[in-house]
Amino acid sequence: MSGSHPSGALFRAIPDTRRLDASIGPGGTPVLHLPGHWNPIPLTDRRSARWDEIWFCPGQDLTLPAGVRRVVNLCAAPDACELGLAALEKSLRPDTGILNHPRAVTMTRRDAAEIVFRPLQGLRVPPALRFVTASADAFELAFATSGFSYPVRLTPEAAHPDDSMRIKAPSDWATLRRQPWARRAWVMEQADASEVRWRMMLGIVGRTVRAEVFDADPTPTSVLPPPVAPDFAQRLSALACACLPLDIWTLIVRLEPGGPVLDRVFAGLPEPRPKEGSDFDRAAGRVAEALKPTASALLADSASWRMPPGLGARLPDVIPGAPT
Repeated sequence: MSGSHPSGALFRAIPDTRRLDASIGPGGTPVLHLPGHWNPIPLTDRRSARWDEIWFCPGQDLTLPAGVRRVVNLCAAPDACELGLAALEKSLRPDTGILNHPRAVTMTRRDAAEIVFRPLQGLRVPPALRFVTASADAFELAFATSGFSYPVRLTPEAAHPDDSMRIKAPSDWATLRRQPWARRAWVMEQADASEVRWRMMLGIVGRTVRAEVFDADPTPTSVLPPPVAPDFAQRLSALACACLPLDIWTLIVRLEPGGPVLDRVFAGLPEPRPKEGSDFDRAAGRVAEALKPTASALLADSASWRMPPGLGARLPDVIPGAPT
């Protein structure tokens, strides 16, 4: 650990598989990417944000340095970084404040959502199944045992929130065999046959929410988004915060005629991808920009974090394998 601010640290973890993503940079040089993490830098003032860094690698023990009194957990993918989240929770001392507690991040696992958001009346949560692919036919085997019907949606671990695949018929499984499927965790969800294209993205920082409606279908259309009550986002976020004790996170719901349906939930705020230019990315940019002052203030004020020292032990284990 290095830096000039010994009382606070940013936590990152190498995925359980020890695999990193790679792309080709502007100069033709390979660039490594750490999947399953959110980026706090755009939300802070670079001149005043001074944090040490703590890294975890599977197979190693994790001990927080003695001077660390507050930790910002940047892991956002419990499927990909389960070992890192468990190690972080085990290393927390009674006097350590934690932003985005590791067990709360584990509660964002899609197969846990039905339990986590059960008290939230009015939000429908489609059933989901988490599985690890050990062979190319793992997808069809999971579907056969899930009790789901076509269509279903599949999302790989640590994927971008806008990346998923719809399987509408048996012939679509061949597409997945061309994906880098080997030994990855996937989530299969029951989808609606006539799924609406309109979503609402709620960026939540503390008790502050910024909502943006966006079109999840890139096909041009003249269909207008459905009307939404002025206080809808505030009411929904208040109820969701009572279910999930995260500090900085994102909730995405589908605006179905019968009421909101859970689409995605993840720690941190979504990062827009400039090269993509989708409606999702534009909405993500507006959310992050609007919440930047609030997030910057929250990162600097650990007394306002939802899990100050000593409270993390009160979080429940909602799914098998949750950090203990």
